[in-house]
Amino acid sequence: MIKNIEVAIVYSANYALNYKDKNNNADVEKIIKQFIKDFDSLGIKPELKIYSIAAINEIVKIKLKNNRKSNKQLIQMIVKNIPEISKKMEEEK
Repeated sequence: MIKNIEVAIVYSANYALNYKDKNNNADVEKIIKQFIKDFDSLGIKPELKIYSIAAINEIVKIKLKNNRKSNKQLIQMIVKNIPEISKKMEEEK
């Protein structure tokens, strides 16, 4: 079970990138819908779902702006944004 915010963010961002690679025309909405369908089987603590969805949204934005970068580079970019994502989610609670 994934219990750590940072791990959940990276895992979810990676999920989104893999989904996007397999379904090139998928938009963020479609990726999030599929993620929610798969959520229970992914082993992420339920309280971290909002962080996961924020991570998916953020990684899709990053990918659109940096289309030529590899998934590994994109994940490194979102790792740098984890404090900002966490802060936004805490403020919204």
